[in-house]
Amino acid sequence: MKITDLAIVFILFTIPFFILVEIRSDNLEYISYKQVEINRMLDTAIEDGISALVQDDDINKNRAVDAFFRSLFINFNILDNTSLKNRLSNYIPVIVVVENDGFNILSLQEFSNVIGKKEMKMIWNPKVLYSYSDDKFIYQFFLDDKLNVYEKESMKLYKGTNKTICEEIDVSNSILEDEAIFNSVKKREIIRLLQRDINYEINKQNDIIKNLGIDYYFSLPVITNDDWTNTISDIGMLVFFQGLPIGNQGDRYSNFVLGGSKLLKSKKYYVVTNINTGKKEYHTKDCIILKDVKLDIKMNPEDTIFIVEEFNTKFEAAKTGAFPCELFNK
Repeated sequence: MKITDLAIVFILFTIPFFILVEIRSDNLEYISYKQVEINRMLDTAIEDGISALVQDDDINKNRAVDAFFRSLFINFNILDNTSLKNRLSNYIPVIVVVENDGFNILSLQEFSNVIGKKEMKMIWNPKVLYSYSDDKFIYQFFLDDKLNVYEKESMKLYKGTNKTICEEIDVSNSILEDEAIFNSVKKREIIRLLQRDINYEINKQNDIIKNLGIDYYFSLPVITNDDWTNTISDIGMLVFFQGLPIGNQGDRYSNFVLGGSKLLKSKKYYVVTNINTGKKEYHTKDCIILKDVKLDIKMNPEDTIFIVEEFNTKFEAAKTGAFPCELFNK
């Protein structure tokens, strides 16, 4: 065989290989580009969701989710396509709203409607409180420094902070004995509750989507301890986006995105109740009236007629039946 014949055979065998390599390379470039693009879309959507989650100190989960999906659909250019919107939504197994006292999970649920027909819809699960118990106490944690402790033996409930409650009850043989241990257990248990319920809802998604034509196994992704810590550092939203086909080689896009408000770092609201009249007003911490009330409580701990309660939002304060004080908007 002539050398030219060998060269032709070599070329015939190698050209398909190089074509395949080039196709694969182009596909990888496309996948990389799409991943960056979808990351940007999710970041924008979560920011819009967080902005809607907290407005005028009012936490509204439905408003936040509506804003998130609207932003996502606009970025995917499918706002007016109901079919594509429903299909894209199926790649979001859960949305978590993290609040100061607990969290809610929005997940796909299958149920029978009033005429007995099967339906699927994203529905909020009941709020899960940050709770933990040992031999002596049942604890309700909060993202900030608030704490509720129920003493099993006396059946009494104590509200305050770790420090104030330790001054009221015997905390021996409990996590309250050591502040470092308390903080470690608090963080561990809040994260454990989140992992448990998110994992359950994501796994449940696999049974529900069997008839939706989505060939993908949903599972809780590996999330670093730092990311979990960021999740519980503030009120916010956590969204899981999994299994979206990209490219032409069977590749899938999967990610999670976290957005947090700065609500817990903003000003507090204090409800002052006059026990003689029952009148309730809420104040900011710099309010002159509140300072006078606190001075009265300090000077007359046994005879004072005032009760002061702290809240993170104006909305929570107003829910107690309190009205803004006369100096609130001045």
